Parts: sequence; C-alpha cells; structure tokens
Amino acid sequence: MPFGKEDFETDFSLDLDGDQGCPLLVSNKGRFIWSEAPFYFSFENDKLKIYGEKLEYGYGFNSLSDVHLGFIVNKKYRLLGR
Repeated sequence: MPFGKEDFETDFSLDLDGDQGCPLLVSNKGRFIWSEAPFYFSFENDKLKIYGEKLEYGYGFNSLSDVHLGFIVNKKYRLLGR
C-alpha cells in the first residue's frame, strides 16, 4: 500500500488487522524500517513518524528487490540450505 499522499496511521500493537501485520516498512527508494515488536507509525504532511521498540532502519539499497535480498533474506531470514 503506498503511503504519504494522504495522512495515515496505524498501531500494530493494538490491531494486526487479522494476520496482516508485518514488522517491515519498505520503500521503492531502497529504504526500510524493521522491528521485532509491534510499532505505531503515521504519515502526516509527507512525514513519517514511527514509535516502537527494537526498531532497525536502513537505506542505500537501490530498490525493493535489493532490500529484500540485502537485508531481509541475508540478515533476518537466512536460508539454512535444507
């Protein structure tokens, strides 16, 4: 879901929308925010606000695919070779 054009907020610690909660926000500009715990975030006036614990963020990737391969696969969900 694209964020930023309209104000939006959600708090994953209150509601994971069924099973749709995810500890990851990722942009098509190669930036990401990850957390092992539920967090709150909002977009207001084209600004991202995020509150939570155990937050990790990164940038410098070139695309969504680069974030997936460079951070998610290699750092968080390494394949065990089985």
